[in-house]
Amino acid sequence: MKQIGEKLKSARIKKELTLDDISQETKIKVKYLKNIEEGEFDKIPGGEPYVKGFIKNYASCVDINGEEIIQEYKKLNKEDPDQLTDEKSDEQSITIFPEKVSFKNTFLYKAAALLIIVIVIISIFFVFKKNDLPQNQESLNIQQKAEIDNTPSNTELNKSYVPKSNESNQYVPDTQSKVIKIKEDENNVYYLIDSDSINMKFKTTDRCWISVNVDGTPVFEGTIKETDNEKEWAGKEKIVIRIGNPLSANIYINGFELNGLGKTARNFVFEKSK
Repeated sequence: MKQIGEKLKSARIKKELTLDDISQETKIKVKYLKNIEEGEFDKIPGGEPYVKGFIKNYASCVDINGEEIIQEYKKLNKEDPDQLTDEKSDEQSITIFPEKVSFKNTFLYKAAALLIIVIVIISIFFVFKKNDLPQNQESLNIQQKAEIDNTPSNTELNKSYVPKSNESNQYVPDTQSKVIKIKEDENNVYYLIDSDSINMKFKTTDRCWISVNVDGTPVFEGTIKETDNEKEWAGKEKIVIRIGNPLSANIYINGFELNGLGKTARNFVFEKSK
């Protein structure tokens, strides 16, 4: 009887398989596989049907014909031919159930699954976080545009401003300058230009959103980049420019540089004096 086990063992070694490999494939405990290889079939529980089922499953893993090795086992066991026929059906009805998974393995599987779920959740969080957070300059532009919504529109600013003689914040004109600041409040700065035309040059040291209206016609709105940081416009009567980030801007009117543009988004209105 031991030669059956030796035949199976020899085939296993030839295929470079371990008992653990066979056990993993057949779901038969390693100790029963050892019993088969050592010819100790009486130590396998369940009687002859289980013994033959184990042998047949083992044989299929090492490329041995299961039916032939069962016939060889029956001959060595000197069984009655009539009994062989009855037991053949018993062998085919046997289902080898897998071993119960140990508590340790169950814990490891659950821990691994939980770790994978956590990693996926964190990854999704950072992806959405990255998409929700705009770039620094984009955030600044949004803030600048929000400020615009809370201030008078360019259409309103295009209306000619006539200063009152009794306004407390009226600036005294500088007769030697051709660019005269006449009024300044939280949202607007007004200038009178003593010239036949208004020529504006705009420069910026950083990305800056602006909108420009020349003689009542919108001519530009967008973000000026560092690589394209100089623009020029010419008007006959009036230029209104809205600057989102005055700190980074420089304005030249007819060659005269304006200073102290402020820190917050405002409208700068330049109108030719009558």
